[in-house]
Amino acid sequence: MWGWLDPGENWPDKTNTVYLTESLLAPYLARSIPVWRCPGDRSTTRFGSVRLPRVRSYAMNNFLNSLNPEPWDPFDVFRRRTDMIRPGPSMTFVFIDEREDSIQDG
Repeated sequence: MWGWLDPGENWPDKTNTVYLTESLLAPYLARSIPVWRCPGDRSTTRFGSVRLPRVRSYAMNNFLNSLNPEPWDPFDVFRRRTDMIRPGPSMTFVFIDEREDSIQDG
């Protein structure tokens, strides 16, 4: 998923739905926009002079099959389910409800 929900105001990715409808998961979600946003998320952002809801509040674990792990990260990137040893699959999250002004990767 592309898009950087920077904490600053007037950041276009906060209201850009193209990244959602063109993501790799979009065909499985019927290109639905609301599925990317927690129903309890009431956060908004300014776009020009108008306040709009942010388009998403969920993030994906950047260490699950990431193409570009940072060399300084001490964490393993899981390429396959069988790679999930420490922690095991039951302790590994895929999606997480993330604070709306900190979604910037996965």
